[in-house]
Amino acid sequence: MQTSDASSYNFYAMYPAQFVRSGSGTGTSLSATMPVEQTVSTTETMTDEAVGTLQTAADMNCALMIAKTENYTPTAENQAAVQLQFTPFASMIDITVNGTAQDNMQGRKVRITSVIIEADAPIAGDFTYNYNTDEITFGEGASNSITVDTKFADTNGDKEGVMMGNDSQLKVRAFMIPNPNVKSLKVKVVTAESKTMTKTLAMESFQPRQIHSVKLPKIDIDNLKFDYTIWLSQLDPNIYISEISLPGSALSFNYLMSQEHMQTQTKNLSEQFNAGVRVFQCHVNTISQTSTIDGGSTSVGIAASDGSNVSKGNGSYWTLGDVLTALQKEMSGIHKDEFCVLAISDWIKDVNADKLSALYSRLNAVLDEAGKMGLVATNITPETTIGDIKGKVIIKLQLNDGYTDAWNQLSGANVWMNTFNEVAEENVYYSPMPYGAQPNKNAGGTSASALTENMNIIYSDCANPIKKSKGLFGLEWRSGIQDNATTVLAAYSDNYESTKHNNFSMTYLGGCGAIRENFVTDDEYYYPSQVASILNNLWLHNKNKPAAKPWGWVMFNCVGTEATTTQGIQVVIEHNAVPEFKLARRSAAKAKPSGDTKGIANGGTVF
Repeated sequence: MQTSDASSYNFYAMYPAQFVRSGSGTGTSLSATMPVEQTVSTTETMTDEAVGTLQTAADMNCALMIAKTENYTPTAENQAAVQLQFTPFASMIDITVNGTAQDNMQGRKVRITSVIIEADAPIAGDFTYNYNTDEITFGEGASNSITVDTKFADTNGDKEGVMMGNDSQLKVRAFMIPNPNVKSLKVKVVTAESKTMTKTLAMESFQPRQIHSVKLPKIDIDNLKFDYTIWLSQLDPNIYISEISLPGSALSFNYLMSQEHMQTQTKNLSEQFNAGVRVFQCHVNTISQTSTIDGGSTSVGIAASDGSNVSKGNGSYWTLGDVLTALQKEMSGIHKDEFCVLAISDWIKDVNADKLSALYSRLNAVLDEAGKMGLVATNITPETTIGDIKGKVIIKLQLNDGYTDAWNQLSGANVWMNTFNEVAEENVYYSPMPYGAQPNKNAGGTSASALTENMNIIYSDCANPIKKSKGLFGLEWRSGIQDNATTVLAAYSDNYESTKHNNFSMTYLGGCGAIRENFVTDDEYYYPSQVASILNNLWLHNKNKPAAKPWGWVMFNCVGTEATTTQGIQVVIEHNAVPEFKLARRSAAKAKPSGDTKGIANGGTVF
């Protein structure tokens, strides 16, 4: 330490220094960060057997401490060191999660994947502490919640939640900022199926900077509440993305349509995301509007079902850049350890080669810039896992196979590309889906022989499953649509290999309804909710759905408003945690994907 000619000095310190923001010391204040995600550890190995008492070790780096030494006067004897007496700053929550309830003793067990502390005011993230006034102010990165990950290694090194039985106990500790404005505090236990149990803490005796013991009641498996918002973050980040069953929304932007028979959704993107959706679908075309991503005067616009641009209602229109930034915003908070998929296809009125070439050219430019900004994944391989792409959007583009000459505009684009053929509207279709490269122009077909060793998608896709009947009255289903609601998964199951993890499937349970021009009664309509109810029930009650294999992407109508859709989304999410099979994971010994697929801008990963 080098002193000046001042007569005395004041020193303010915080431990550990790694959480203090560099250069933040101003006057009597320091700025720091309390981790929102806190890690506990154990030397025990996870198995399918219930644990006894599992005491985890807390991350003591989160136990922030402070020290203040004022009026220090340097002398010849003491100028080499300043004595700092550290005292606790963080409050500690010592949580005991008890096993399953007494009435669940018939061998029933449940895995605990995380413990979440929720408050009505910030308790973690960015903050500034004033050592003189004891005042705490919070920055933009503040959080009202803290998540403690309780997934630990099994014999293969894969991360599994803690298996709890009747006599089990799981003990974890977390640290929080002692915010005096916190009046409500809850502890939530989350299972591998994204079901939760919550206990509200009594705050009367809660004192800051002390240890508070919380003992949770027994876990009543039958009365756990399903949480659609955080389910993907409960999975091991080393799981291959091809293994996950993902719920999706059909024609995600059709909540903006005025015609009821085209309004396949009634919830906006944020509401769909919080309803569990992780695959979104939309049509695109070109639009004369400045791009929010790359600044071009012509951008990629979101298209309505009639090919027109989708209005924001303020004189401007939705662009692909708007969608990417909106989805990334969703994943910047509680969903930051997740990813999502955006499946797009062209919808150009009076399409021709020139129009499609212009669209594909602009799409490539937008995706290139979005990749540089860290909004989209820039390289995907069969080895890609959840942890590699956390916080990012994967783009899938369905190429128009009627204009293959236009495909050249997408050379090197950051996107999965698969072909569309009209036969796919009424049949299961097998389509190669390479990333960043175009499939062969004759790729795809109605036979599994069309599949490649690279990535593929098995799907059936019809935006309008209802058509007018040939008679004077009534409407009818397009042939094959109802059958495909249950046969796509069978085709996927027949061609699924967990060792290759290169095949995906998309089961389409959505689409617009229909209306006759001269209807007589309401029977002449088919609303999207009716489409959803019929197709969902066919799919939900299909006993041939593979119990021991993934289901891929399942696309629904009327997210959040149709009862069978809500049920279907829950079933898809729960399928990731069924005991009949284990989602394949990449071990540490296997090579990671090349390229910047990582979930943070510099290509690194926190996992």
